[in-house]
Amino acid sequence: MVIDVWMQHPTQRFLRHDMLASLRRWTGGQIPDQELDIGMTVAAMDSAGVDFGLLSAWSAPHQPPLISNEEVAGWVEAHPGRFAGLACVGRPGSPRSNGRADSPSIVLSPAPGGCPAGRESRAGRMPGANGNRRRKKESMKRKLLAVIASTFAFGIGAGDALAQSAGQAQEVGQKASTSQSADSDAKANQNAVNANVPVSIAGGSIVGGTSAANQAASNAGKASSSNSSGTLQAAQAQQTGGGSSCTAGCGGSGQAQAVNQQAETDQEAEANANANQNAVNANVPVNVAGGDITGGSSSANQNAQNGADAEAENQAFTGQLASAQQTGGSSSCNYGCGGSGQYQAIGQAASTEQDADAEANADQNAVNANVPVNVAGGNISSGSSSANQNAANGAEADAENEALTLQLASAEQTGGGSSCGAGCGGAGQFQAVFQGAETHQEADADANADQNAVNANVPVNVAGGNITGGSSAANQYAANGAASDASNSAATYQLADASQSLGGYDDQCKYGCGGAGQYQLVFQGAATFQSANSNATANQNAVNNNSPVSTAGGNITGGSSAANQYAANGATSSAANAALTGQAAAASQVGGGGGSCEAGCGGAGQAQAIAQLAFTGQSANSNATANQNAVNNNSPVSTAGGNITGGSSAANQYAANGAASDASNAALTAQFALALQSL
Repeated sequence: MVIDVWMQHPTQRFLRHDMLASLRRWTGGQIPDQELDIGMTVAAMDSAGVDFGLLSAWSAPHQPPLISNEEVAGWVEAHPGRFAGLACVGRPGSPRSNGRADSPSIVLSPAPGGCPAGRESRAGRMPGANGNRRRKKESMKRKLLAVIASTFAFGIGAGDALAQSAGQAQEVGQKASTSQSADSDAKANQNAVNANVPVSIAGGSIVGGTSAANQAASNAGKASSSNSSGTLQAAQAQQTGGGSSCTAGCGGSGQAQAVNQQAETDQEAEANANANQNAVNANVPVNVAGGDITGGSSSANQNAQNGADAEAENQAFTGQLASAQQTGGSSSCNYGCGGSGQYQAIGQAASTEQDADAEANADQNAVNANVPVNVAGGNISSGSSSANQNAANGAEADAENEALTLQLASAEQTGGGSSCGAGCGGAGQFQAVFQGAETHQEADADANADQNAVNANVPVNVAGGNITGGSSAANQYAANGAASDASNSAATYQLADASQSLGGYDDQCKYGCGGAGQYQLVFQGAATFQSANSNATANQNAVNNNSPVSTAGGNITGGSSAANQYAANGATSSAANAALTGQAAAASQVGGGGGSCEAGCGGAGQAQAIAQLAFTGQSANSNATANQNAVNNNSPVSTAGGNITGGSSAANQYAANGAASDASNAALTAQFALALQSL
């Protein structure tokens, strides 16, 4: 109960008095035109949390009262549950001594400004001055006793509260929740045709110059999706107890602290990339003549490229720092002293869930063709011919999750000193530190590459006379590949430190000493679940063909011929999980002595409990599949009515297919616990 022991409800006379002139100038306030209702003071008390008030009259010698006893009595009667009155009275027999002083709600007391002395003449006061002073002194004693009695009558509730020891309570709560989702899709579809087909038809001879064709068709799809999250929570709670001057029968002070931290992060990243290509590169010069055909050199560079790349990534960091400190105040209590109590609780919880999906698909149908055709009724003389033809297709998918959780908790309790000598209650200390971290991770990556590739270089010469061919070179490549990678990485660190020190509570106690008690509980729990799935599939149908055909009615003289033909297909898949969990806990208890107790001594108690729990579940699946249908063909055919003279011929043909798969799990868990007790 809150009591205001000296209150005035202002009247117009009070507000307009000269003693308040400087205050009015300083505040710039205006005096209201009418008397203020007592309800305004009641409302002000409610706003300030005041339950009861002692209203005082205000008067001065030889002046009219600024606040009269009658006004105070009226306000008390209007609100008997909120006010009591302090009346202003003169000496017995004075004209103002009967101002409602008989009211049960009015307490006789001297007003702060003094009470009027009455209207007696100076001469009337001269005789018996010493007697008057004695009567005045006795009256003042009665008034002071009345004030003391009223204070105890109306203030007993506050007195009980002050007799109790002070208590302190702190509560800190922190909560963070983050949810993220990122989706990315990329699609590239291409139908490309590159054509260079010069056609020459003549009844006579055809003389051709050099021919060059550079043809390229490229298509690509790329998708990237990523989430990054950082959460940091820091909380500090500190309590320091004040000293107490109570000497006997003193209740122990209490301190309580609670710190709670919660962090939850949900992340999802999905990326899909699709690239579809139908590409045709064609260089087909055609010469048809009734006479001779003389051709210059011919070169063709033809490329068809297709690719899909998908990447999904999640990164999360959660840091929680909590510090709680309690220091008890000293006590001067000597006998019958209650033991103080200290309580601390720290809770930390972090949950992180991550999901990353990446899928890349690349489909290619590619045809590279360089087919020069010469048909002549006479002779054909052709220059050198070279063809570089490439068809490349690839798909790559990458899914990755990374999570780091850091939890640090420090709890410290230090009891205040006590000078209690007999009948001393034992102090108590309690600490609880809880740390929980849970991480869920899943990464899926799929890469598919399908290729149908044909590289063809088929020069055809048909002549009624002689055919003289220049050198011929063909480099033909068909490459297809799929690469997939899924990985999870999680690290969890939990560090807890709990310290209790009683600070000498029992050092002075001799008789009837209660034993102090200390209890510590430290719990650490970390659970990590990881799953990584990776699939790579590469399918290739490749044909490399170089078949020069010469048919002549006369002689055929061929130049050198070289063909390099490659068909390569491969799939690579990798799935990996890595988890690190570190837990370190330290608990320390130091008792306050107690060796000086001689009789009726209770034993001190100490209890410590440390629990560490770490669970790690890992699953890694990796699949790589490579399918290849490859044909490399180099079949030069010469048919002549006369002689055939062939130059050197070389053909290098390769068909390569491979699949590689890797799945790995790595987990490290380290737990350290230290418990120390000392009485």
